[in-house]
Amino acid sequence: MKEEDKYIRNIKIMSQADEVKKQKTCVCISCFNYYETRIQYIRRFFERKGIIVTYVTSNYNHFEKSFFKADYPNTIQVAVPKYKKNISIARIVSQLTFAWKTYNYIKQISPDIIYCMFPPNSLISFISRYKRKHCCKVVFDGYDMWPECLPVGGIVRSLLSPFLKIWANLRDKTIEQADLVLVCSQNFVEIAKRLWPNVPVKLLLPGIVPSQLPAYTYNVDNQVAFCYLGNINHITDIDLLVEVLGKISEKRKVILHIIGEGLNLDELLEKAQNVGIICRPHGVVMDEKVKREIYEQCNLGINLPREEIHSTMSLKSVEYMGVGLPYINTGGGDNWDIVDTCNVGINIDRNDTQKSAEAVLELTNEKLSVMSKNCLDYSKRRFESQDLETILKEVFDKC
Repeated sequence: MKEEDKYIRNIKIMSQADEVKKQKTCVCISCFNYYETRIQYIRRFFERKGIIVTYVTSNYNHFEKSFFKADYPNTIQVAVPKYKKNISIARIVSQLTFAWKTYNYIKQISPDIIYCMFPPNSLISFISRYKRKHCCKVVFDGYDMWPECLPVGGIVRSLLSPFLKIWANLRDKTIEQADLVLVCSQNFVEIAKRLWPNVPVKLLLPGIVPSQLPAYTYNVDNQVAFCYLGNINHITDIDLLVEVLGKISEKRKVILHIIGEGLNLDELLEKAQNVGIICRPHGVVMDEKVKREIYEQCNLGINLPREEIHSTMSLKSVEYMGVGLPYINTGGGDNWDIVDTCNVGINIDRNDTQKSAEAVLELTNEKLSVMSKNCLDYSKRRFESQDLETILKEVFDKC
């Protein structure tokens, strides 16, 4: 018997106990492991309210492109086909497999509450199908908009238009079955209310778990050290990154620390080294102590998505602010506004990279210290102080 099937059987046995029958049940769903911080933040909230929570995720690590074992209690890991490229038919098949199997597990669990992260859009379609036939509360929590964030434009996007419309409709034609839609930025709230006017939409910023902070030295007199956090893939604007850091390296020594891997890592390393940037790749780092030691060597983080990527709130920038690391940014929406108004970094002008490079070179140790404090203040004020009871009110009304 498969491990996830054993878990379902145990849930059915447990549900026969009178004391458990009185408790509400919730299924938290996240296809991708890069949403785990957010989904576990929500999971802990439900558990504190005495709700029995089952976590459903896939058995495939999106970052490392390998199968893995989740280390969480009450977890069903759905077996899915592997894929190597983020934009591929194989990934679509993997997502559809996850959505279909998750739908079948939910039918067996019969939860009172379903909390589902998206993308993928196919999950929304299957969960909405379940909602139409069963009495339960459904929350969809969105972190990205696909296909809107697909990094293609012009004639390629026009040629793909029929497929992209079908892709978007998987979400847009069914999402209003939800009792509540949560999104991760104010810019996303405005988009969501326009697209889905008949469902409540609320803001849930990324949840931050306070940890020991790095001990920065803020010494940029002789060199500038950058940190790139995350997967190096089609979203990363490698050419812009190299162009900006290359211009800085003409005047000052530049070191680039990379916490992560990805299909385009070798391309980044080659192009960066060709313009005199010293690269120090650290691979995927899960140990918080090791990651903190890397941050302590850095002066600025990097959040430079490609221009076609309409990211409203970058996980990179959230972590940078959480550890007090100022950053350079091209992300739009809330990403741009936070940097522009809160003095937590520097927004990069794509049309004048020389000016942007000079802005970095003009940073002093004192200015960086102020930016670092601003990062921590903003993170604590906005990310650590959210009232989940109020945000999720619709979930508990008549539930």
